[in-house]
Amino acid sequence: MESNLLKFNAKSHLLNAGICALATKDMVLVQMKWEEFQDIDYTFADSREGKFLQAMNQSYEAFNADAFADAVFQFDTISKIEPWKITLLLRIKEGIIGEVDVAQDLT
Repeated sequence: MESNLLKFNAKSHLLNAGICALATKDMVLVQMKWEEFQDIDYTFADSREGKFLQAMNQSYEAFNADAFADAVFQFDTISKIEPWKITLLLRIKEGIIGEVDVAQDLT
């Protein structure tokens, strides 16, 4: 990013886009977006927002709703999460729980 004004809110916008991608439940899309975000802002992966997105992604891939909730809680203790994000995050968590239930039904 060349402009300092663009850099100021970039991490927040990238996190928002990442949450939206995660809500689609398309892990290929999430991985593509993660790589795209790193191309846009090379510091994103090491930022708090980037680590939060990565923790959510890893817990989703592992179908670990507790780790997902813990990542959300840890992020929320430092900066409050907006209501629209909470709605999406709850849907993502419900998706994790639903996937676990389906996997258990298949065994």
